[in-house]
Amino acid sequence: MTSPIAPARASPWFLRFFGGYTCRLLRKNFTAVRLEREGDAVLRSAADHDGPLILAFNHPSWWDPIVGVALRHRYLSDRPGLSPIEMAMFERFGFMRRLGMFGIDVDHPEAGRAMVEYVVSCQQRDPDLALFLTPQGEFADVRQPIVVRPGAGAVAAKLENVRVLAVLSEFVLWTDKRPEVLLLVRECARPEHPTTAGWTRSIRDGMQAGTDQLAALAIARDEAPFLSMLERRGSNVNPAYDLWQRLRGRTARVSDHRHEAKA
Repeated sequence: MTSPIAPARASPWFLRFFGGYTCRLLRKNFTAVRLEREGDAVLRSAADHDGPLILAFNHPSWWDPIVGVALRHRYLSDRPGLSPIEMAMFERFGFMRRLGMFGIDVDHPEAGRAMVEYVVSCQQRDPDLALFLTPQGEFADVRQPIVVRPGAGAVAAKLENVRVLAVLSEFVLWTDKRPEVLLLVRECARPEHPTTAGWTRSIRDGMQAGTDQLAALAIARDEAPFLSMLERRGSNVNPAYDLWQRLRGRTARVSDHRHEAKA
């Protein structure tokens, strides 16, 4: 029986190039990528951690891997990165191998065990490995309760001194014509019994709590709790109107007028 795993072949220079490319892509398509302020501190602390990391992302959209690459580029570029992707996509887009992605045949009966063994072997070579996962395993609306597959918990249970971060995203249309990406990052509590089941519950609970917090921030429609990780340059209104407003010494951003009205 063939192996369910196709190994990654990460290229540091290609990762740097692609990280810069994803940042430009996000600036082009979104008003801003906003990271909740406490999440900035969590990521900076994680970057200094002496040991492996697991970043557990929710999966509401096609953009999630792009956001993950940008987040890695900004905070964790010094760490070897690893991420699974379905074998069909891996074989179709060969460049993904150079991003640290490895193929996995999810229909193979030994896929789960093989993934854990592969990640553990990679971490033995690179002790500070950062593993990027979407434990939900499929696209899921942010309003649905978090349900995670056991793969992330199984890997966490096998890694010594691991830290697990829940990375939650939501895509909102506030007051500009382009959407905004909201991010919140929290560390998942280390379970009293760090088994697969214990870690799976911890990851689920951490992701659900983060999702609920981020939903409240999205509803509040306030930029203040966030840092701008990436922001589109210039106005998002109309070039002629933008020029007219600048000549008058004003800003064309609708969101800024909102804050002025509140002052």
